[in-house]
Amino acid sequence: MNNSQNHPITAQVTLYNKHGVALAIPPITLDGHRNHAFNIADWVRDADGFEEGSLEVFYHDLSMAMGAQETIADSNHSVSFDVHLQESMDFVSTRADGLWWNLDNQSDAQVFITNTSATQTVVTPTFYVGGIRTSG
Repeated sequence: MNNSQNHPITAQVTLYNKHGVALAIPPITLDGHRNHAFNIADWVRDADGFEEGSLEVFYHDLSMAMGAQETIADSNHSVSFDVHLQESMDFVSTRADGLWWNLDNQSDAQVFITNTSATQTVVTPTFYVGGIRTSG
């Protein structure tokens, strides 16, 4: 997390498991112009059912005053990628793109789509497997 302002900002991080169960992390305050890395594994160590899921970072301040980036790494399997969190009010596109590739035939991938609004959202995912377009 990164505080781009010249004053402290307090953020509330909430983790959601794949069943939508919420786990609120104690509030995090970052001093002005400071950043800090956190290990999600430390937060979920004693929480059952949080082997996978999503997260939300909430704060009161200017848009983009608090930045967040999630880095997923598995050095044993040579996997690493970053997810730059976007403020929901700043995301105006009707399209979200992602990229994942596999160099062997022994890996699996799961796709999770989360609706953060209070209204129903219709999603039509399209996947390319072996260069062939398929709809999910």
